[in-house]
Amino acid sequence: MIGIGIFAIPAALLSSAFSDQLKSDREALVNKLFEMLADGNIDEEEALYIKTEAKRLHLSDEEVKLLIEKAKRERELMDDVAILPLHKIATNTDHTIEHFKHLLGQVRQLSLLTDQEKFNAAVEGSERLTETDKKLWALIGLQQSSSK
Repeated sequence: MIGIGIFAIPAALLSSAFSDQLKSDREALVNKLFEMLADGNIDEEEALYIKTEAKRLHLSDEEVKLLIEKAKRERELMDDVAILPLHKIATNTDHTIEHFKHLLGQVRQLSLLTDQEKFNAAVEGSERLTETDKKLWALIGLQQSSSK
């Protein structure tokens, strides 16, 4: 019995960790699809990326199609929501969530494209950002670097 427990518990923990990582990677793929669909279509380079990621994540063609459809629906909803004023977005929880995800995606892109050292130097001695703002920026930057 002890022997079974010695192997079963670590195996379950390892399995759970793999499952969590797979879920995280699939969500990252959906977010990437969302970004890819910003122009309304998927070019050859993007299609190759999707095919490579689908193979790595063991997704069937049907699952990939469903993910693309989900990303298209989210993109369409975001496009509809983007023209609304904030007080109107705030009245609908679904719109609020989609708008938040869209804005967070933009901040993530900004974090990836920004020279972190220059940014940190620019805000360090100034009062341009609150301490909470700085911590949030650092957290997003850490999340980006850990997902690479």
